[in-house]
Amino acid sequence: MEAELRPPRRRLRITEQYEAPLPLDTRLRAQLINKHVLVRDPEHIRRIHSQGFFGKGILSRSRPDFTGCSNHSSLQGGASVTSHTHDITAVCPQVSSAPLMTEYLQLSLEETFFLVYGLGCLSVYQEQEPLSVVQLWRRLCVIGPDFISSYAAYHHLRSRGWVPKGGGAKYGADFMLYRKGPPFYHASYSVVVQRADGAFRDCSERHFSWRSLAALSRIASSVSKELMLCYIIYPNNQSESELESPDCLRRLSVQEVVVNRWVSSKEREEQDQL
Repeated sequence: MEAELRPPRRRLRITEQYEAPLPLDTRLRAQLINKHVLVRDPEHIRRIHSQGFFGKGILSRSRPDFTGCSNHSSLQGGASVTSHTHDITAVCPQVSSAPLMTEYLQLSLEETFFLVYGLGCLSVYQEQEPLSVVQLWRRLCVIGPDFISSYAAYHHLRSRGWVPKGGGAKYGADFMLYRKGPPFYHASYSVVVQRADGAFRDCSERHFSWRSLAALSRIASSVSKELMLCYIIYPNNQSESELESPDCLRRLSVQEVVVNRWVSSKEREEQDQL
């Protein structure tokens, strides 16, 4: 069931033009290295990020726009190019010998599989061999223990026209939810993904009390966002073997719950107006 989502807050200063989403006949390439998915081709990087806002630069805050020494002061926290060499090798030791000015695009696990499975426009290689959809699914399930639930939520939210991005950990969330993309609107929701069974009982390892939910909602509202709980409901007769293929996604359902804080003073004001 889909929740009724409120209109997003548009940014006051917009410096980018909105580009059409990636066409389905696009052929792009990424590399699975260790536990990370990297895109190296500059044109592929530009298209993947500009036409859907997938991924983030490994040298930049979001858009992969690091182009040379003259831009080093614009890096996160004004850090120097030597310090960022460590960041590159931590993500991808195999490219430690690459030029310091090389920028790559790093995709999250959910973004990767959506581009491969949802849009069919990306091929992921491990070493020199392309991975099939099922091979990639199984590898991502090993890398991310909660990948199935997080991907189901990601796919659902993307299908509703929203752009889920990482970076929600500081708000206690799994995703931040944007309309169209971060350059155009502020994040409207912080999204927490939870697993539930057919009777809508919470089956996640992360259990919330009313107090912890209130705290998450208070944190979200302090930065002008709302808290969304995105429950991924698994059928009671779902076997573990069925989860080894993305076909299991057809049997999962999604329930959105938007959590709002009750503020007594606001309630009194509304009653007085009535």
